[in-house]
Amino acid sequence: MEYIVGIDGGGTKTEAVLVRPDGEVLASGRVGAANYQLTGPEGLRRTVERLVGDLLRAVGGGEVSVLCAGLAGVDRLQDRTEVALVLKGIGEEVAVASDGEVALEGAHLGGSGIVVIAGTGSIAWGRDGGRVARAGGWGYLLGDEGGGYWIGKEGIVAALKAWDGRGPETSLRERLQDHLRLPQLDQIVRWAYREGVRPDRIAGLARVVFDAADAGDRTAAEILHKAGRHLGKLALAVAHRLGMGKGMRVALIGGMFGRRDWLLPPMEEVLKDLYPAFSEPLLPPSLGAALLGLRRAGEVPDAAVQNLLRGKDKVDG
Repeated sequence: MEYIVGIDGGGTKTEAVLVRPDGEVLASGRVGAANYQLTGPEGLRRTVERLVGDLLRAVGGGEVSVLCAGLAGVDRLQDRTEVALVLKGIGEEVAVASDGEVALEGAHLGGSGIVVIAGTGSIAWGRDGGRVARAGGWGYLLGDEGGGYWIGKEGIVAALKAWDGRGPETSLRERLQDHLRLPQLDQIVRWAYREGVRPDRIAGLARVVFDAADAGDRTAAEILHKAGRHLGKLALAVAHRLGMGKGMRVALIGGMFGRRDWLLPPMEEVLKDLYPAFSEPLLPPSLGAALLGLRRAGEVPDAAVQNLLRGKDKVDG
């Protein structure tokens, strides 16, 4: 039996699904990060081989006719070409896209709309007819405002400014020190630099910022307000580039949107003139990748799309 495998690989987790050519979802799996810029070629191939092997074992074996991998860190043609070579042979055909593209495909089933992703990083993609545009997604060193890394980093910065007396007092000082089990806050420098902390671990500190804001910390609340505005500006930039008008559909994806109570109001502030319709994605990104994979294999009938929609509950999330 030949199958389609769709992969959504981000800075914190990687999810994969195995579907039949008729769109029936048979198996799903999850492992750690698969950002090509962080894992490198060998690490990426190991991750994908492990996922595909687990999926095939779950269905008793078979072959992968199309592997569609939507990955963080492959927004440029050079990266995609390199990754296609890295993954060569895992499937009879290998298609490489960005994590934003597969999220967009799944969110609106290939139709018009915008998707804003806020996980470890942040990015927005949009489609209107045959035109596609993106904004953000420049990585934790150069951007990704509003994503988990940015929120966690801003929490650290605010705590250190309070430590210095350069900023307002904030409970983030004690909360971060306790969370990281540091003898005193200035040891966070060693934790961040000398121990080579990966971006996903700093992104994990975003929950400390949310907790502080929930408890009434003004500094933490201001960080989250700024984060929401940054995410709104991503969607606004895409809407302007595509000439989208009022009532545009905006799907929200990623771990940070588990706290929409903090992030959605400032997003709405930024987008208020466009009266956006916020929604859940119709399909998760891994199934968006599977849908792209099915398109690579040929025309996708409505029945196959319906099978994907029915299979959403089988996907690890």
